[in-house]
Amino acid sequence: MKKKPQPKKQPNPYSIFAINTFQMGISIFLFVQIGKYLDYKYGFDETLKIIFAIIGFIVGFFLSYKTIKKN
Repeated sequence: MKKKPQPKKQPNPYSIFAINTFQMGISIFLFVQIGKYLDYKYGFDETLKIIFAIIGFIVGFFLSYKTIKKN
């Protein structure tokens, strides 16, 4: 006799939002730090920091989108 498959347990919505917050924050923070380092190393005036902050936002948004889509 076959057992019925168990329905997938839905995650807590608050945990999903908390995970998304950390994903966005960490990705933006890391990319800004990389941009600050490259600005310092190559002598630019915060140009790369802004570019990398935008890239970090895009990466963070993409990761959050994937997390929400998966759940």
